[in-house]
Amino acid sequence: MRIRRMLACGAVVALLCAGLGGCSDDSDADPEPNFTSAASGSESPSPSESTTAEAPAEPTPPAAMANFDEAGAKAFAEFYWEVVSYAQATGDTGLLATLELPGCGVCQGGREDIEKAYSDGLRIVDGEITARAGRATGVGRADTDEVLGYDVRVRLVYDAGTRVDAKGNVVQRQAAGELRMLMSVYNDSEKGWRLGEWER
Repeated sequence: MRIRRMLACGAVVALLCAGLGGCSDDSDADPEPNFTSAASGSESPSPSESTTAEAPAEPTPPAAMANFDEAGAKAFAEFYWEVVSYAQATGDTGLLATLELPGCGVCQGGREDIEKAYSDGLRIVDGEITARAGRATGVGRADTDEVLGYDVRVRLVYDAGTRVDAKGNVVQRQAAGELRMLMSVYNDSEKGWRLGEWER
């Protein structure tokens, strides 16, 4: 079991949920997500971009999340990113906010980025995120054998996406890509699984 001396959310990297932006000095790390900004009014939307798709349904937690064990931790890690995709597509961050621990700066930053985009009159189109959880390692305090949570290794694959204004003009593009990360997730009897931090 991995020992964690404090439950902290000081992120090793600044990684926003909404845009998957990141920074790293490690030359062996996965390539950073590629963003480009389109000049205002310089692009006209294609027919597919201007068509309003039916809003997706709010994700439902998988049954495995009812358990406080390795399987539950892995199920939560994958579900979290499913909810991020839903929030991006709809602007509804209500469920996403319930999945983060207080003080998790990267969680809050990503959620607020989605909220700001929609409050500014933008829409986030495509950019769906798929998460695949790998090994999960128990996390506890140095003075006890109690398992408080799990560190879950996760591979994210995200589709190309855009942000468009009210007229359908593209203001930002995101290239498709993938990331690998370590998510630290915790569970309590009242609020269930929540994300505490992650790192590249």
